[in-house]
Amino acid sequence: MKSQTENKSPSSSQQTQDTGSAAFQTQYVLRDTAAGLITGAMAIPLTIGIAIMSDYPIKIALATVAFASLIGWINAWFKPGNFIGSPGVAAGLAPVLALGVASFGWENMAFCIFLTALMQAVIWKFNWQRYLLIAVPVYLVEGLLAGVGLKILLKFSEFTYEIPEESITEEFWNSARIQMIAISAAGLGVFLLLFSKFKDTQPAIPYFVLIIGGVLLAQFVTVPMIFVEDVDLYLKLPLPVADVAPMMLVYMVLFCAMLAIVDVIEQVMSNAAIEKIDPLKRKTNSNNSLLAIWIANMGSSFFMA
Repeated sequence: MKSQTENKSPSSSQQTQDTGSAAFQTQYVLRDTAAGLITGAMAIPLTIGIAIMSDYPIKIALATVAFASLIGWINAWFKPGNFIGSPGVAAGLAPVLALGVASFGWENMAFCIFLTALMQAVIWKFNWQRYLLIAVPVYLVEGLLAGVGLKILLKFSEFTYEIPEESITEEFWNSARIQMIAISAAGLGVFLLLFSKFKDTQPAIPYFVLIIGGVLLAQFVTVPMIFVEDVDLYLKLPLPVADVAPMMLVYMVLFCAMLAIVDVIEQVMSNAAIEKIDPLKRKTNSNNSLLAIWIANMGSSFFMA
């Protein structure tokens, strides 16, 4: 599923200037380029982590994010939703998608995502998201996202002490595990220090330092490595499997309705946050953002492995 992820580097344009379109200004080309490189580099580990949490194949997740980024770029030229955001995998929906995989099976998830995108297209067409924000209390969504954050924390906390298979012994506190926990603690300390120092000026620095530091450290220290299965990627119509029972189909429709509503509300809340952090204080258009999101979701549902 796609959502708007934030990128605080000043990019795009000032709407009040005449030197370019709403999506591009020549005076910002260097900063736009830097922002795009930073966002793209950070999207890779983020996508991998969320794919692991959602029980989705990593290769498909990366392919759909690349597709969503292309859709977001095209959309920015004609109907920009915000000026410092980029469509990507929605972290907040990872547990919901994992529930869908467990309930309906991986083979039906493409159909679920297609159906969710179709519902989002209807919401976009009639601009119903304004009514959703009235019907669904903000604190309910905030509570949901807070719970998702805790679930992500618990899901990935095990990586702080995971060690390579060849280092596993009957003794839990062996030297390899102590080393892994020390590395994790040091990484957290460096991240918090850099984040407190650069969060208002260059917020990407702590993430980049941690990513680059982890890559370099892995060249000298034996640590667990992520394995990306080299599955065949192809396009296929997102149809449910032939033996889906009618009652299961009803559950899938209800599930997709919930997924669509949560995704729309999360996107609107993201835009509200983006307005506050945009260095040029430009207004966002949530309906335009939703246009890019439902197109990206619908197109992503055709990616199969």
